[in-house]
Amino acid sequence: MIEVSTMYQNYLKRLLAIVLSLAGIILLGWLLIALCIAIKLDSPGPVLFRQKRVGLGKSHFYILKFRTMRTDTPKDMPTHLLANPDQYITKVGKFLRKTSLDELPQLFNVLFGSMSLVGPRPEVPHFVEYFREIIPLYMVKHYVKPGMTGLAQVKGLRGDTSVEDRIHEDIEYIENWSLAMDIAILLKTPFKAINKSEHYVDPEQKAEGEEESAPTDVVAEKLDGEETLRREGGAEDVVPERLGDRGYRGKILYAASTMSHINNFHLRYIESLRRDGYRVKIMARGD
Repeated sequence: MIEVSTMYQNYLKRLLAIVLSLAGIILLGWLLIALCIAIKLDSPGPVLFRQKRVGLGKSHFYILKFRTMRTDTPKDMPTHLLANPDQYITKVGKFLRKTSLDELPQLFNVLFGSMSLVGPRPEVPHFVEYFREIIPLYMVKHYVKPGMTGLAQVKGLRGDTSVEDRIHEDIEYIENWSLAMDIAILLKTPFKAINKSEHYVDPEQKAEGEEESAPTDVVAEKLDGEETLRREGGAEDVVPERLGDRGYRGKILYAASTMSHINNFHLRYIESLRRDGYRVKIMARGD
């Protein structure tokens, strides 16, 4: 079951995030400047990409990334282009995505408090609304700040991977969180930075009849924000093939040894889940 972190531990976590993000910005300043120059020389347009994401308490914030796609990427993108994003990704953008260096501007998100160094990865609002309907406990991830990296990411669950598996690891992180776990995840992150889940396929070399897939983050950048996704049907075109029909109906069973344990530790989570539209049943002894 989910444990509530002490105020002291949360203060330490925030202090660690401020110190390390500021140190990262200072120490990697030369790299940030070099990447800005490379992006500008590679293609015209802004250096940074801003996108609305869902964070702590379901609040919205703008995540920062280095721009990896051309500015002429169609806003009203037809479905067949969703399966072939490569033609709109810049040369520098491919390198940035492959090495995860496009995530470095999120150090500023961490410094100013909308994100933490470690936590569940934030999602765009429209995908959140979609996933909450079919994945039990999906909204639990919003009880903590989102992170630049997380338990799911260091276990290889990034890019074109199972959303259910990622949520399982997010809940595992929330239930067992400690500063030692955060430090361990941070130490593992550089070795997992190269994203092997995103594939860039040359359309001319693609075998006849072979289908291409578009990682969620690629689609999210092309379809900037939840209103664009909703207007173009992007989520409906991309998400179901990742999830399949797993038979979820938004029903949750909470089990505990005693009812007092439910009342003392889990009632607020149950109430939040019910407000989010889940049907929650409780199984426990009545003392």
